[in-house]
Amino acid sequence: MPASSLRWFAQNFLPNHRFADSVTFRQALDRWQEANPLPTNPPQNEGMYRDASGIVYRVQKASAGHLYALTLNTSTGKFDFVRGAMGGLDESMRLTLAQCQEIGRAIGRCVVCGARLTDPESVERGIGPICASRV
Repeated sequence: MPASSLRWFAQNFLPNHRFADSVTFRQALDRWQEANPLPTNPPQNEGMYRDASGIVYRVQKASAGHLYALTLNTSTGKFDFVRGAMGGLDESMRLTLAQCQEIGRAIGRCVVCGARLTDPESVERGIGPICASRV
């Protein structure tokens, strides 16, 4: 871990922002890493994912070839980039078509593209016809 990251960790997670007290910096870092483990099977494919807190992500490939994740803003329907979002995702969190439809019916938007569902058939399905083939 780079020194700047260690400094940030110390400032944000150590008690009283100090290295003192009964806990050393390394012990605190080890505890934090145990409480926040990295996924054992990170996403390998583009698609829609949902984490344990219910946040919906679109994983897509960058022009450089690596994968990155965008989070769905359910009120605007836009996907926003959040640095480090891939770190909390696991391949087991990938959404099925039925799950995408369920979320779409609940929020009134297509979870794949974020568009507001207006066509009665799409509203009933919870996903647009084009996006249904993309999941």
